[in-house]
Amino acid sequence: MLWIFVILGLSCEVFGANILVLEGLASHSHHIFMRVVNEALAAQGHNVTSISADVETKPVANLTYLHNERVYSELYQGTESDGNMNLMDFGSAGNIATILEVEEYYLNTLKGIKKSSGYRQLLDYPDDFHFDLVIYDNMAYPLLLAFHHKFHNPPLITITAFNGISPTISLLGSSYYPSYIPFFFGSGFKETFLGRVENFFICFFDYFYRNYVILPKIHSIVNEDFPGLPHLNDLERQARLSMINYSPAVHDPEPMLPNVVPIAGMHMQKIKPLPQEFQEILDGAKGGLILFSLGTNVKSWMLGDEIIQKFIEAFRRVPQYTILWKFDSEKIPNMPKNVIIKRWIPQNDVLAHPNTKLFMSHCGLLSTLESTWHGVPILGFPVFLDQFTNSAQVIKAGLAERIFIKSFTSDELQKVISNMMTETKYRDNAKTRSRLFKDQPQPPLERTLWWIDFILRNPDVEFLRSKSRFLDIFTLHSVDVIAFYVVSILLVVLVLLKISCLICRAFKLSPKSESKKKTN
Repeated sequence: MLWIFVILGLSCEVFGANILVLEGLASHSHHIFMRVVNEALAAQGHNVTSISADVETKPVANLTYLHNERVYSELYQGTESDGNMNLMDFGSAGNIATILEVEEYYLNTLKGIKKSSGYRQLLDYPDDFHFDLVIYDNMAYPLLLAFHHKFHNPPLITITAFNGISPTISLLGSSYYPSYIPFFFGSGFKETFLGRVENFFICFFDYFYRNYVILPKIHSIVNEDFPGLPHLNDLERQARLSMINYSPAVHDPEPMLPNVVPIAGMHMQKIKPLPQEFQEILDGAKGGLILFSLGTNVKSWMLGDEIIQKFIEAFRRVPQYTILWKFDSEKIPNMPKNVIIKRWIPQNDVLAHPNTKLFMSHCGLLSTLESTWHGVPILGFPVFLDQFTNSAQVIKAGLAERIFIKSFTSDELQKVISNMMTETKYRDNAKTRSRLFKDQPQPPLERTLWWIDFILRNPDVEFLRSKSRFLDIFTLHSVDVIAFYVVSILLVVLVLLKISCLICRAFKLSPKSESKKKTN
């Protein structure tokens, strides 16, 4: 038996790769997603180096974090509202304004990155340092992708906690489908002619603004540390494949290229026993427990006292239900007895408990997927970006309702809670969606690791890559061809009209016509 372990040990040593992970997006939820990949690759024996604004304090063998510690301080100047971006306003600004605010967010992120020790540390690595693979979160824009060029362009793949297929257009040559797929972080898509007109405009505006405004700005900043850096579009197009947090059992079906790999639910680990305090809360919630969380980004000062008091008053009117509220402020006066506030909640494990009957959520994608996996209905309070689209999808599936967080009333919230806790259709639809989501040939994390190992084994995967990645947006969607046919048809019509006019004029001037005139 000893020789088996020796062979296994040698194989780990031989096939252990040096992997660089570029976590450019400053988001706790995206790091939660990437952390699972980092730790799983390290457990396989790979040497993983991850540069990120979020790091783990607990050491993991084979995993090294380079901390971009100045990013959050650059994005959020203080602990309160002064000088900070209020996500409540961020989400209600409209689609075009949101695109502009996203630009500001990433440019400020880049400022923080360049001031950070992790960035400087990786910059000091020798250029001939060998990485076998680079992984990066493509929703971060190519803020850190210059390191891929620095280390001589090893095989590149992208992994993101986002579910949008259309953002892979710049990487792999995917397409927009604005006739029926909403813009990936838009809000209020209407399936009408004018709704499609608006969605078409937003999709293409974002494409052009990204490629001809934002990327040149990023390039000019990054190029200071990487002289001679190629165009960022060219770096992005080196991606072999892209793994996204998508599942057709949860999201709108959408065509995808063979090197777009859906891995929705990858971040969810096996259910763990609840800490004793939470176990007691869940077991004691005989009337049913409502989990309430607006994620990691929305803080108490962003909500304001008025909205907080609306929630409290609504909760006071449903004393038969236990409300477990994840919130950063535990000292709120006049709190009803049925409300328990915690700064941290083991969300996935709480959702798995049979007494959890409803999830009041911001509809962030990770939270939406966890709730869907465990078959828990959702009462959505979308705040910004893709949360509006996520909430619309679960409403369409019949397992959710939505309330607008800036304009609701306590009466409205109390009525919706009472209805969703007693009406069985929400839980029935949630269970159906859960069954479909879980019915997969392999666990999502296992699929993720297989594809990473596949690229390590087969770095040349040109057979998976579409030549569409080299086409501009007009050529890709045959806009130039359609324009050619339209102009050609118009020219033919104009020529026929001209000929008809000449014939009519000639007929009027013919000798027969003249003789008729004289006879009369």
